[in-house]
Amino acid sequence: MIKFEASAAGLTKGLIPVIDVANKNVLKDFEFAGKIKLVVEQDALTACAWNGKMSIRNEISDLTTDELLYTCHEMGSVVVDGSDVALVISSFRPSDQLIIYVSENGSGKEVVFSLLDDSEQYQTVPCYDADMDVPESETNIVKKTIIRRDAFLRGAAKVLFALGYEDRRPRYLYWVFRVSEYSLRFIAGTGARFAVMDMDGANLFKEKSETFDMMIPGESTKVIAKILSDINDEYVTIEQSDPKSNYQIIVSSGSSTIIMLGMDPDETYIDENVILDANYTEKFISEVADWEYAGKGAKATYDVRLKKESRPHPGQVLVDFEKNEVIVKTTERMRSSRKVKIIDKDTTNPKISFNASCPFLNEIADNAENDKYVQIEYIEDVDNKNRRPILVRYYVNDKVSSSNEVGRDNKVLASKEKFSVFFAQLQG
Repeated sequence: MIKFEASAAGLTKGLIPVIDVANKNVLKDFEFAGKIKLVVEQDALTACAWNGKMSIRNEISDLTTDELLYTCHEMGSVVVDGSDVALVISSFRPSDQLIIYVSENGSGKEVVFSLLDDSEQYQTVPCYDADMDVPESETNIVKKTIIRRDAFLRGAAKVLFALGYEDRRPRYLYWVFRVSEYSLRFIAGTGARFAVMDMDGANLFKEKSETFDMMIPGESTKVIAKILSDINDEYVTIEQSDPKSNYQIIVSSGSSTIIMLGMDPDETYIDENVILDANYTEKFISEVADWEYAGKGAKATYDVRLKKESRPHPGQVLVDFEKNEVIVKTTERMRSSRKVKIIDKDTTNPKISFNASCPFLNEIADNAENDKYVQIEYIEDVDNKNRRPILVRYYVNDKVSSSNEVGRDNKVLASKEKFSVFFAQLQG
Protein backbone atom coordinates (compact mmCIF):
# COMPACT_ATOMS: atom_id res chain seq x y z
CA MET A 1 0.00 0.00 0.00
CA ILE A 2 1.09 3.66 -0.11
CA LYS A 3 0.56 6.80 1.93
CA PHE A 4 2.24 10.17 1.50
CA GLU A 5 1.73 13.93 1.61
CA ALA A 6 2.53 16.46 -1.11
CA SER A 7 1.31 19.75 -2.49
CA ALA A 8 -0.95 19.82 -5.55
CA ALA A 9 1.41 22.21 -7.33
CA GLY A 10 4.49 20.06 -6.72
CA LEU A 11 2.74 16.87 -7.79
CA THR A 12 1.49 18.49 -10.98
CA LYS A 13 4.97 19.65 -11.96
CA GLY A 14 6.54 16.28 -11.24
CA LEU A 15 3.89 14.16 -12.95
CA ILE A 16 3.46 16.13 -16.21
CA PRO A 17 6.44 14.53 -18.05
CA VAL A 18 5.44 11.06 -16.89
CA ILE A 19 1.85 11.48 -18.03
CA ASP A 20 3.12 12.78 -21.38
CA VAL A 21 5.11 9.58 -21.95
CA ALA A 22 2.17 7.44 -20.82
CA ASN A 23 -0.14 8.98 -23.43
CA LYS A 24 1.96 10.00 -26.44
CA ASN A 25 3.52 7.93 -29.24
CA VAL A 26 2.13 4.78 -27.63
CA LEU A 27 2.60 1.27 -29.03
CA LYS A 28 -0.76 0.14 -30.40
CA ASP A 29 -2.81 -1.97 -27.95
CA PHE A 30 -0.07 -1.82 -25.30
CA GLU A 31 -1.37 -2.87 -21.89
CA PHE A 32 0.09 0.03 -19.93
CA ALA A 33 -0.78 2.79 -22.38
CA GLY A 34 -1.98 5.77 -20.38
CA LYS A 35 -0.92 4.23 -17.05
CA ILE A 36 1.62 5.58 -14.56
CA LYS A 37 3.29 3.92 -11.61
CA LEU A 38 3.82 5.78 -8.33
CA VAL A 39 6.63 4.39 -6.19
CA VAL A 40 6.54 5.89 -2.69
CA GLU A 41 9.90 5.90 -0.91
CA GLN A 42 11.12 7.51 2.27
CA ASP A 43 12.67 10.61 0.72
CA ALA A 44 11.06 10.77 -2.73
CA LEU A 45 8.16 9.79 -4.94
CA THR A 46 9.31 8.16 -8.20
CA ALA A 47 6.77 8.40 -11.01
CA CYS A 48 7.17 6.02 -13.96
CA ALA A 49 5.51 5.29 -17.30
CA TRP A 50 6.11 2.68 -20.01
CA ASN A 51 4.21 2.97 -23.30
CA GLY A 52 5.82 0.13 -25.27
CA LYS A 53 8.23 2.45 -27.14
CA MET A 54 9.70 4.57 -24.38
CA SER A 55 9.76 4.72 -20.60
CA ILE A 56 10.41 7.44 -18.05
CA ARG A 57 11.39 7.61 -14.41
CA ASN A 58 11.09 10.97 -12.69
CA GLU A 59 12.21 11.45 -9.11
CA ILE A 60 9.89 13.88 -7.33
CA SER A 61 11.34 15.15 -4.06
CA ASP A 62 11.89 18.37 -2.17
CA LEU A 63 15.36 18.49 -3.76
CA THR A 64 14.08 18.26 -7.35
CA THR A 65 10.63 19.89 -7.20
CA ASP A 66 9.78 23.31 -5.79
CA GLU A 67 7.09 23.57 -3.09
CA LEU A 68 6.47 19.80 -2.96
CA LEU A 69 6.45 19.48 0.86
CA TYR A 70 6.77 15.70 0.64
CA THR A 71 6.26 13.37 3.60
CA CYS A 72 6.21 9.58 3.38
CA HIS A 73 3.96 7.64 5.75
CA GLU A 74 3.96 4.23 4.05
CA MET A 75 6.23 3.01 1.29
CA GLY A 76 4.96 0.97 -1.66
CA SER A 77 3.75 1.33 -5.24
CA VAL A 78 0.54 1.59 -7.20
CA VAL A 79 -0.45 1.77 -10.91
CA VAL A 80 -3.18 4.20 -11.96
CA ASP A 81 -4.44 6.00 -15.05
CA GLY A 82 -2.27 9.07 -15.63
CA SER A 83 -4.97 11.27 -17.16
CA ASP A 84 -7.33 10.49 -14.29
CA VAL A 85 -4.66 11.53 -11.79
CA ALA A 86 -3.98 14.76 -13.69
CA LEU A 87 -7.67 15.70 -13.66
CA VAL A 88 -8.02 14.86 -9.98
CA ILE A 89 -5.01 16.93 -8.90
CA SER A 90 -6.12 19.86 -11.09
CA SER A 91 -9.43 19.95 -9.15
CA PHE A 92 -7.51 21.17 -6.08
CA ARG A 93 -5.92 24.56 -5.55
CA PRO A 94 -2.17 24.55 -6.37
CA SER A 95 -1.44 25.56 -2.77
CA ASP A 96 -3.47 22.67 -1.29
CA GLN A 97 -1.55 20.09 0.70
CA LEU A 98 -2.84 16.60 -0.07
CA ILE A 99 -2.60 13.26 1.63
CA ILE A 100 -2.68 10.35 -0.81
CA TYR A 101 -3.27 6.73 0.14
CA VAL A 102 -4.76 3.45 -1.07
CA SER A 103 -8.14 2.41 0.25
CA GLU A 104 -10.54 -0.49 -0.27
CA ASN A 105 -14.02 0.14 -1.63
CA GLY A 106 -16.81 -2.27 -2.52
CA SER A 107 -15.38 -3.12 -5.95
CA GLY A 108 -11.62 -3.04 -5.30
CA LYS A 109 -8.75 -0.74 -4.42
CA GLU A 110 -8.58 2.98 -5.12
CA VAL A 111 -6.18 5.84 -4.54
CA VAL A 112 -7.66 8.62 -2.40
CA PHE A 113 -6.51 12.23 -2.87
CA SER A 114 -7.74 14.15 0.16
CA LEU A 115 -7.10 17.58 1.63
CA LEU A 116 -4.69 17.15 4.50
CA ASP A 117 -6.67 19.51 6.75
CA ASP A 118 -10.16 18.39 5.67
CA SER A 119 -10.68 14.67 5.05
CA GLU A 120 -14.25 15.27 3.94
CA GLN A 121 -12.94 16.74 0.70
CA TYR A 122 -11.41 14.09 -1.52
CA GLN A 123 -11.21 12.53 -4.98
CA THR A 124 -10.52 8.90 -5.89
CA VAL A 125 -8.88 7.05 -8.77
CA PRO A 126 -9.21 3.26 -9.23
CA CYS A 127 -6.05 1.18 -8.93
CA TYR A 128 -4.94 -0.91 -11.90
CA ASP A 129 -4.70 -4.59 -11.02
CA ALA A 130 -1.44 -5.46 -12.81
CA ASP A 131 1.98 -4.20 -11.79
CA MET A 132 4.03 -2.25 -14.36
CA ASP A 133 7.52 -3.61 -14.99
CA VAL A 134 9.33 -0.46 -16.12
CA PRO A 135 12.53 -1.03 -18.16
CA GLU A 136 15.80 -0.30 -16.38
CA SER A 137 18.66 1.60 -18.03
CA GLU A 138 21.30 -0.58 -19.65
CA THR A 139 24.79 -0.32 -18.21
CA ASN A 140 26.67 -1.49 -21.33
CA ILE A 141 26.93 1.98 -22.88
CA VAL A 142 28.85 2.30 -26.17
CA LYS A 143 28.02 5.91 -27.11
CA LYS A 144 27.66 8.91 -24.82
CA THR A 145 27.74 12.68 -24.91
CA ILE A 146 26.73 15.42 -22.47
CA ILE A 147 25.63 18.61 -24.20
CA ARG A 148 23.74 21.75 -23.38
CA ARG A 149 20.05 21.08 -23.09
CA ASP A 150 19.13 24.24 -25.01
CA ALA A 151 21.48 23.25 -27.84
CA PHE A 152 19.83 19.85 -28.17
CA LEU A 153 16.39 21.46 -28.20
CA ARG A 154 17.40 24.01 -30.84
CA GLY A 155 19.00 21.48 -33.14
CA ALA A 156 16.12 19.03 -32.93
CA ALA A 157 13.53 21.76 -33.44
CA LYS A 158 15.26 22.94 -36.62
CA VAL A 159 15.02 19.57 -38.38
CA LEU A 160 12.06 17.60 -36.99
CA PHE A 161 9.64 19.36 -39.35
CA ALA A 162 11.31 17.32 -42.12
CA LEU A 163 10.84 13.96 -40.39
CA GLY A 164 9.43 11.12 -42.49
CA TYR A 165 6.00 9.65 -41.81
CA GLU A 166 5.63 6.57 -44.03
CA ASP A 167 5.86 3.16 -42.33
CA ARG A 168 7.02 1.67 -45.64
CA ARG A 169 10.16 3.83 -45.40
CA PRO A 170 11.17 3.13 -41.79
CA ARG A 171 14.63 4.72 -41.94
CA TYR A 172 13.02 8.14 -42.30
CA LEU A 173 11.00 7.69 -39.10
CA TYR A 174 14.37 8.30 -37.42
CA TRP A 175 16.49 11.41 -37.35
CA VAL A 176 20.27 11.23 -37.16
CA PHE A 177 22.43 12.74 -34.44
CA ARG A 178 26.08 13.05 -35.50
CA VAL A 179 28.62 14.03 -32.83
CA SER A 180 32.35 14.70 -33.21
CA GLU A 181 34.48 16.25 -30.46
CA TYR A 182 32.90 19.74 -30.27
CA SER A 183 30.49 19.52 -33.21
CA LEU A 184 26.84 18.48 -33.50
CA ARG A 185 24.79 17.67 -36.57
CA PHE A 186 21.04 17.07 -36.63
CA ILE A 187 19.46 15.66 -39.82
CA ALA A 188 15.94 14.52 -40.65
CA GLY A 189 14.12 13.86 -43.91
CA THR A 190 11.35 12.12 -45.77
CA GLY A 191 13.51 10.75 -48.58
CA ALA A 192 12.40 13.60 -50.85
CA ARG A 193 13.39 16.49 -48.56
CA PHE A 194 15.98 16.77 -45.78
CA ALA A 195 16.97 19.38 -43.22
CA VAL A 196 20.48 19.61 -41.75
CA MET A 197 21.53 21.69 -38.74
CA ASP A 198 25.23 22.00 -37.82
CA MET A 199 26.42 23.46 -34.51
CA ASP A 200 30.10 23.88 -33.62
CA GLY A 201 31.71 25.05 -30.38
CA ALA A 202 33.26 23.74 -27.19
CA ASN A 203 30.64 25.61 -25.18
CA LEU A 204 27.97 23.20 -26.46
CA PHE A 205 29.54 20.34 -24.47
CA LYS A 206 30.16 19.62 -20.83
CA GLU A 207 33.27 17.76 -21.93
CA LYS A 208 34.92 16.81 -25.20
CA SER A 209 32.86 14.12 -26.91
CA GLU A 210 33.76 10.98 -28.75
CA THR A 211 32.76 10.74 -32.43
CA PHE A 212 29.62 8.76 -33.22
CA ASP A 213 26.33 8.66 -35.13
CA MET A 214 23.01 7.77 -33.54
CA MET A 215 19.65 7.12 -35.22
CA ILE A 216 16.89 8.34 -32.89
CA PRO A 217 13.13 7.72 -33.30
CA GLY A 218 11.53 10.99 -34.39
CA GLU A 219 8.10 10.77 -32.76
CA SER A 220 9.65 9.82 -29.43
CA THR A 221 12.00 12.79 -29.75
CA LYS A 222 9.03 15.15 -30.04
CA VAL A 223 7.77 13.90 -26.68
CA ILE A 224 11.25 14.14 -25.14
CA ALA A 225 11.73 17.69 -26.45
CA LYS A 226 8.58 18.82 -24.67
CA ILE A 227 9.81 17.25 -21.43
CA LEU A 228 13.29 18.77 -21.75
CA SER A 229 11.84 22.21 -22.42
CA ASP A 230 10.37 22.22 -18.90
CA ILE A 231 13.56 21.07 -17.16
CA ASN A 232 15.92 23.61 -15.61
CA ASP A 233 19.11 21.54 -15.78
CA GLU A 234 21.85 23.00 -18.00
CA TYR A 235 22.85 19.71 -19.64
CA VAL A 236 21.30 16.61 -21.14
CA THR A 237 23.07 13.25 -21.31
CA ILE A 238 22.45 11.11 -24.39
CA GLU A 239 23.61 7.50 -24.36
CA GLN A 240 23.23 4.38 -26.48
CA SER A 241 23.67 0.83 -25.25
CA ASP A 242 25.20 -1.99 -27.25
CA PRO A 243 22.76 -2.83 -30.10
CA LYS A 244 23.82 -6.48 -29.89
CA SER A 245 22.26 -6.84 -26.45
CA ASN A 246 19.33 -4.78 -25.11
CA TYR A 247 19.34 -1.83 -27.55
CA GLN A 248 18.41 1.40 -25.80
CA ILE A 249 18.81 5.13 -26.28
CA ILE A 250 18.81 6.85 -22.90
CA VAL A 251 18.16 10.57 -22.43
CA SER A 252 18.56 12.02 -18.95
CA SER A 253 18.39 15.53 -17.56
CA GLY A 254 17.56 16.84 -14.13
CA SER A 255 15.56 14.20 -12.26
CA SER A 256 14.18 12.51 -15.40
CA THR A 257 15.54 9.48 -17.23
CA ILE A 258 13.88 8.49 -20.51
CA ILE A 259 14.60 5.24 -22.33
CA MET A 260 13.73 4.59 -25.98
CA LEU A 261 13.42 0.96 -27.07
CA GLY A 262 12.32 -1.07 -30.07
CA MET A 263 14.73 0.51 -32.56
CA ASP A 264 16.08 -1.50 -35.48
CA PRO A 265 19.86 -1.80 -34.92
CA ASP A 266 20.42 -2.64 -38.60
CA GLU A 267 18.71 0.46 -40.00
CA THR A 268 20.97 2.84 -41.97
CA TYR A 269 20.70 6.42 -43.22
CA ILE A 270 21.82 8.46 -46.20
CA ASP A 271 25.20 10.18 -46.48
CA GLU A 272 24.09 13.80 -46.65
CA ASN A 273 27.62 15.01 -47.38
CA VAL A 274 27.22 13.73 -50.94
CA ILE A 275 24.71 16.55 -51.38
CA LEU A 276 26.15 19.20 -49.08
CA ASP A 277 29.69 18.96 -50.49
CA ALA A 278 28.84 18.51 -54.17
CA ASN A 279 30.23 20.85 -56.81
CA TYR A 280 27.21 23.00 -57.64
CA THR A 281 27.37 24.67 -61.03
CA GLU A 282 24.77 27.36 -60.33
CA LYS A 283 24.39 29.40 -57.14
CA PHE A 284 22.33 32.48 -56.52
CA ILE A 285 21.23 34.75 -53.68
CA SER A 286 17.70 36.07 -53.31
CA GLU A 287 15.61 37.67 -50.60
CA VAL A 288 13.55 35.51 -48.28
CA ALA A 289 10.62 37.93 -48.57
CA ASP A 290 10.39 37.30 -52.34
CA TRP A 291 10.19 33.55 -51.73
CA GLU A 292 7.59 34.08 -49.05
CA TYR A 293 5.13 35.70 -51.43
CA ALA A 294 6.01 33.51 -54.40
CA GLY A 295 5.32 30.53 -52.13
CA LYS A 296 2.02 32.00 -50.95
CA GLY A 297 1.02 32.50 -54.56
CA ALA A 298 1.74 28.88 -55.42
CA LYS A 299 -0.02 27.66 -52.28
CA ALA A 300 -3.13 29.63 -53.20
CA THR A 301 -3.53 27.47 -56.32
CA TYR A 302 -3.83 24.24 -54.32
CA ASP A 303 -7.60 24.31 -54.13
CA VAL A 304 -10.04 22.18 -52.15
CA ARG A 305 -10.53 19.69 -54.99
CA LEU A 306 -6.82 18.94 -55.25
CA LYS A 307 -6.57 18.55 -51.48
CA LYS A 308 -9.49 16.12 -51.37
CA GLU A 309 -7.87 14.05 -54.11
CA SER A 310 -4.48 14.20 -52.31
CA ARG A 311 -2.90 15.09 -55.62
CA PRO A 312 0.72 16.29 -55.83
CA HIS A 313 1.23 20.03 -56.23
CA PRO A 314 4.14 20.60 -58.62
CA GLY A 315 5.70 23.96 -59.35
CA GLN A 316 8.04 25.07 -62.12
CA VAL A 317 11.04 27.26 -61.34
CA LEU A 318 12.53 29.21 -64.26
CA VAL A 319 15.83 30.96 -63.48
CA ASP A 320 17.05 33.65 -65.88
CA PHE A 321 20.51 34.80 -64.86
CA GLU A 322 20.66 37.39 -67.64
CA LYS A 323 17.53 39.10 -66.31
CA ASN A 324 18.46 38.36 -62.69
CA GLU A 325 15.06 36.93 -61.93
CA VAL A 326 13.36 33.69 -60.97
CA ILE A 327 9.81 32.88 -62.06
CA VAL A 328 7.83 30.43 -59.92
CA LYS A 329 4.86 29.03 -61.84
CA THR A 330 2.00 26.61 -61.24
CA THR A 331 -0.29 25.34 -64.00
CA GLU A 332 -3.18 23.57 -62.26
CA ARG A 333 -6.82 24.68 -62.54
CA MET A 334 -5.75 27.82 -60.67
CA ARG A 335 -2.49 29.19 -62.08
CA SER A 336 0.21 31.47 -60.69
CA SER A 337 3.36 33.20 -61.92
CA ARG A 338 5.47 35.10 -59.40
CA LYS A 339 8.94 36.63 -59.54
CA VAL A 340 11.94 36.41 -57.22
CA LYS A 341 14.81 38.84 -57.73
CA ILE A 342 18.38 37.50 -57.95
CA ILE A 343 20.73 39.61 -55.78
CA ASP A 344 24.01 37.84 -56.59
CA LYS A 345 25.06 34.80 -58.63
CA ASP A 346 27.83 32.38 -59.54
CA THR A 347 26.76 30.56 -62.69
CA THR A 348 27.90 28.70 -65.77
CA ASN A 349 24.63 28.92 -67.71
CA PRO A 350 22.46 31.85 -68.76
CA LYS A 351 19.26 30.01 -67.79
CA ILE A 352 18.20 26.94 -65.81
CA SER A 353 14.86 25.43 -64.85
CA PHE A 354 13.60 22.71 -62.57
CA ASN A 355 10.37 21.31 -61.19
CA ALA A 356 9.74 20.82 -57.49
CA SER A 357 6.94 20.16 -55.06
CA CYS A 358 5.25 23.44 -54.11
CA PRO A 359 5.26 22.64 -50.37
CA PHE A 360 9.05 22.46 -50.54
CA LEU A 361 9.17 25.81 -52.31
CA ASN A 362 6.89 27.28 -49.64
CA GLU A 363 9.30 26.09 -46.95
CA ILE A 364 12.17 28.16 -48.35
CA ALA A 365 10.77 31.18 -46.52
CA ASP A 366 9.23 29.23 -43.63
CA ASN A 367 12.64 27.92 -42.52
CA ALA A 368 14.43 31.24 -42.66
CA GLU A 369 13.95 32.48 -39.07
CA ASN A 370 15.00 36.16 -39.26
CA ASP A 371 17.23 35.79 -42.31
CA LYS A 372 17.04 38.36 -45.08
CA TYR A 373 18.78 36.24 -47.73
CA VAL A 374 18.89 32.64 -48.88
CA GLN A 375 21.34 30.90 -51.22
CA ILE A 376 20.01 28.31 -53.69
CA GLU A 377 22.32 25.87 -55.47
CA TYR A 378 21.78 23.68 -58.52
CA ILE A 379 23.85 21.13 -60.43
CA GLU A 380 23.42 21.08 -64.18
CA ASP A 381 21.95 17.79 -65.40
CA VAL A 382 23.80 17.31 -68.67
CA ASP A 383 22.22 14.04 -69.81
CA ASN A 384 18.80 14.60 -68.19
CA LYS A 385 19.15 11.29 -66.33
CA ASN A 386 20.49 12.27 -62.94
CA ARG A 387 18.55 15.18 -61.47
CA ARG A 388 20.41 16.24 -58.34
CA PRO A 389 18.55 17.74 -55.37
CA ILE A 390 18.15 21.48 -55.01
CA LEU A 391 20.18 22.78 -52.08
CA VAL A 392 19.02 25.76 -49.99
CA ARG A 393 21.56 27.30 -47.63
CA TYR A 394 20.56 29.67 -44.85
CA TYR A 395 22.54 32.08 -42.65
CA VAL A 396 24.07 33.80 -45.69
CA ASN A 397 24.61 37.42 -46.72
CA ASP A 398 23.95 39.20 -50.01
CA LYS A 399 26.95 37.61 -51.74
CA VAL A 400 27.30 34.01 -52.95
CA SER A 401 29.38 32.03 -50.47
CA SER A 402 31.12 28.67 -50.49
CA SER A 403 29.98 25.93 -48.14
CA ASN A 404 32.83 26.81 -45.78
CA GLU A 405 31.84 30.47 -45.65
CA VAL A 406 28.13 30.18 -44.85
CA GLY A 407 26.90 30.19 -41.27
CA ARG A 408 26.43 32.56 -38.39
CA ASP A 409 27.35 32.95 -34.74
CA ASN A 410 24.88 32.03 -32.02
CA LYS A 411 25.81 34.36 -29.18
CA VAL A 412 23.59 32.60 -26.63
CA LEU A 413 25.23 29.23 -27.24
CA ALA A 414 28.67 30.69 -28.12
CA SER A 415 28.70 28.52 -31.23
CA LYS A 416 28.76 28.64 -35.02
CA GLU A 417 25.64 27.37 -36.86
CA LYS A 418 24.85 26.26 -40.39
CA PHE A 419 21.41 25.27 -41.63
CA SER A 420 20.54 23.74 -45.00
CA VAL A 421 17.60 22.04 -46.68
CA PHE A 422 17.74 20.00 -49.87
CA PHE A 423 14.88 18.53 -51.85
CA ALA A 424 14.33 16.38 -54.90
CA GLN A 425 13.50 17.68 -58.34
CA LEU A 426 10.32 16.39 -59.96
CA GLN A 427 10.15 14.92 -63.44
CA GLY A 428 9.44 17.63 -66.01
